[in-house]
Amino acid sequence: MSAVNQHVIAEQTIHAWCMDMTESVQQQDLDRHMKLISEKISLYGLPGNNMIDYAGWRARRKYEFENQELLVLNYRNMRLINSSDRRIRFNVIETMVGKDGKMVTLDKNIVLENESDGQWRVVEENINSWQVKKINLANL
Repeated sequence: MSAVNQHVIAEQTIHAWCMDMTESVQQQDLDRHMKLISEKISLYGLPGNNMIDYAGWRARRKYEFENQELLVLNYRNMRLINSSDRRIRFNVIETMVGKDGKMVTLDKNIVLENESDGQWRVVEENINSWQVKKINLANL
């Protein structure tokens, strides 16, 4: 496969994964959401140097969905860093909006892995920086 084709396929994979993540949150569908997360997931860069694993991610999203805490998750400025047949690393700006009007914008690097079942899942996330704003949801 040519480098150009590899690049195009990697970008398409990134966009599809981000859209699936966005839709799973929009639909509050925990099963669909967790199918995009590897059981090997490690999320780094949280306040207090905490790391989240699969069980922690699942528990957090379950709580957010059951309590409708997370209303919106979206991605912009996706930039491919590198890719192979098995792994894709990219940088993205992720925005989360909660029912309380808190909007968190994260600059993060994400690693997707094509796992043994052929599904692309996130195996690692590194938060580079974040910003928190309060928005008035009544005006939306």
